[in-house]
Amino acid sequence: MAAEEADIPVLQIGEALGLYYDLLQQSKELEQEVRLLRDRILRSLSDRRIDRIQADGYEAERQVRHHAPRLVEDKAEEILERHGRLEECMVQVLDVDRAREVIDELFRHGSISKDELPYIYVKPTEALLVHPLAPPEATREERRAA
Repeated sequence: MAAEEADIPVLQIGEALGLYYDLLQQSKELEQEVRLLRDRILRSLSDRRIDRIQADGYEAERQVRHHAPRLVEDKAEEILERHGRLEECMVQVLDVDRAREVIDELFRHGSISKDELPYIYVKPTEALLVHPLAPPEATREERRAA
């Protein structure tokens, strides 16, 4: 539900929206700067072949984490099928949407009670989307261009 009232007691709503939008943009820019700085620090440590450093009251540790190689599923299926072992690696997964339809149908027909319904009710969450409005002249020019 949209509210047209401009004096909601947070700040002035316009100021609050502007501040929120500016902070959101700054946080995105800062996240990018943090990633770039992190990569530079890791590259520097790697180039010097060191894993731990202390400087100006800070300690940094470079860790290289090894992960299992990704499986090429098509090739894996082919190999397993060729050796007769594919079936032991397959799993059945419940189609959640279809299960919900069938359970609702069973409930409507009285086959199961409300207490038997396998649902966990989740409280709805709110989101706030804020973006600057285009100046009226720019909007007119964009319409003409379209």
